[in-house]
Amino acid sequence: MTLTALGVFVVLLAIIVSTQAINLLGRAAEGQIANEAVTALIGFWTLGFSRF
Repeated sequence: MTLTALGVFVVLLAIIVSTQAINLLGRAAEGQIANEAVTALIGFWTLGFSRF
């Protein structure tokens, strides 16, 4: 991969992860998921998304 492609991938991944984090924080605020589980869910979701 070129450096430009890697940079684009990192930026897009950061945007998608932050959107997912906001969604999960909203669910935690509503009580649908445990507050302590938000970090773990974001981590697992990111690992599952970035598989090659």
